[in-house]
Amino acid sequence: MNHALEQLIRLQQCTGIRLGSPEYSDSIYTKVLADTLKDFAPEDRKELETFVPSSLPTKYENPVYYFKLYLAARQLDKLLEKFSSELSSVLCVPQFRKDIVIGTIPLRSVNAMVCQFDTTGEVLICFRTGLFEFLNELTNLVFAMMKELGPAVGTIPAETQRWTALSFDQDSLVRYLDSHPKVRAAFIQIMIQFGTGVVSKEHSQIWRTAFPETGRDTELDWFQHYMHMFVLGHEYGHLLAGHLSEKKAELCMVGGVQVENQRHSYQEELEADLIGIAFVGSFLRSIGMQNQEELIVSSFFLSAADLLQRVISVIYTGFDMNRPVSSHPPPFGRRWKLQTSLVELLVDDQRAAVAVTFRSAKMLEFVLETLWMHSMDEIYRELARFPASPDWAEIDCYPGGVESIPYTMSTRDEHASRKKMNRSVERGAFHYGQFRAMLFLAPYAVAEGYATDADTRSVEKSALSALLRFTTPAEAQVLGRQGLRADAIFELEEKILPNAGEIKIAADLGSLIVSAGHFPHPAAQRIFSGMARSINANSTGLANRLALPDELRVWRAINELCSIAICGIVPSQKLLYECTTIIEWHYSHE
Repeated sequence: MNHALEQLIRLQQCTGIRLGSPEYSDSIYTKVLADTLKDFAPEDRKELETFVPSSLPTKYENPVYYFKLYLAARQLDKLLEKFSSELSSVLCVPQFRKDIVIGTIPLRSVNAMVCQFDTTGEVLICFRTGLFEFLNELTNLVFAMMKELGPAVGTIPAETQRWTALSFDQDSLVRYLDSHPKVRAAFIQIMIQFGTGVVSKEHSQIWRTAFPETGRDTELDWFQHYMHMFVLGHEYGHLLAGHLSEKKAELCMVGGVQVENQRHSYQEELEADLIGIAFVGSFLRSIGMQNQEELIVSSFFLSAADLLQRVISVIYTGFDMNRPVSSHPPPFGRRWKLQTSLVELLVDDQRAAVAVTFRSAKMLEFVLETLWMHSMDEIYRELARFPASPDWAEIDCYPGGVESIPYTMSTRDEHASRKKMNRSVERGAFHYGQFRAMLFLAPYAVAEGYATDADTRSVEKSALSALLRFTTPAEAQVLGRQGLRADAIFELEEKILPNAGEIKIAADLGSLIVSAGHFPHPAAQRIFSGMARSINANSTGLANRLALPDELRVWRAINELCSIAICGIVPSQKLLYECTTIIEWHYSHE
């Protein structure tokens, strides 16, 4: 028996015994396998029977999720074999390791881990079963809603898969939820169950009464499978990108066995996401889906994870906009990066073809966001009954015990002193960015008769005054007397303002806000798009989480504005107003 398998058994034993999880016999697995395979076409079933293991790797392994993981792993391995030469030229690992053990731990938390044994090079990729249960429950709910909502408003073409071509009147969704309280109750139970690990006795009854005739949905099964491919591809991505190398990893003890366990940085998580979505995209294109449908799969998964993180945040910090996990970027931030990274690679005609896909991704995001907003008050009331203490079975999986779990009570205040010290500097950069955008727009305003040269001079003085805050008092005195014009001010900016980090992003956000206020002028749209790309570029390669504001609502506003700008979508006036108000308030108040 190899070390990775031994470690998997130890983890399954220590959590299974504590939680009283069942042991599974090969006869149970054989029955599950037979029931699952009968849903495949005869030719596919015959192929699956040739490579699916005839027995479980351990007696504690969940047979249902093991088969799903094994199927996803098989398809990822086939893609790796096909593209091995291309991958070796761009990734850190010249040859992908084959000695990987994949398994599950019977925990209701939504999480995964990948670790490499330093002596043998073996790798263990281990998922909490809660990850699959949560995704299954939530997708079942949303797809059942779409099944009822779509035909009701006549928006889903009969000849297409409904998740690839979604478009509906958003008000119709609100009316639907208002008239279907049991749907909202089912959503609340899902969030409470997986956010707290406590299973409600009423949950199954609520689900059945919400959708009494859901039945089997093959399209839903495949959508869930694509998400399984994405999460497994993400873990493969850490291996392929060399994130578990000796240079980057820290050695720690897990279950008494020394392993190489990576505490991933933000940049590494984003890299793993890109590799995971590339796997899904390659598979979807191999079956004829050519319009970046993987964008919908990853967006839904990360939107769902974002909702769950809000629940955890309420438990640990009392407010859903705080960030309970400091080791990973917020899920909606990861969603933003994937959306913008994929679309930026496309040329204009390709972007037009992907527009329907991007709209569908946004529609599903809206469904989840609307469910949350309609249920938030009740979720808060329910969560008030739960203490901010982790599951002890979960703690058993962390090397340092309770002190090493990623959820911390002090997350919101962790960087409070640093942010307070830097806030005035960021505010100054934000105000300079506002004046900078005004200077960009000034020639157009003068030419069109909306302003005079005197107005331009006034803006130049204000911009220079804001910029000189970043120089020494002596330099500011000398430069202030020179009365610099717009071009000279822009040259001075390049010399004294940082070209990356919080200050740069704050200045770009200032320009973004001002340009948004002058839509639909073409010059304002160009500034808006340029600032969005600059913000996206400056936050992609950051090694820590401090470059963007800590408040999640500000992150969300930045996410929305930048993603729609980069994807070439004209934002609605309502969205512009809501997002720009949040950002402007953040940089205008203590």
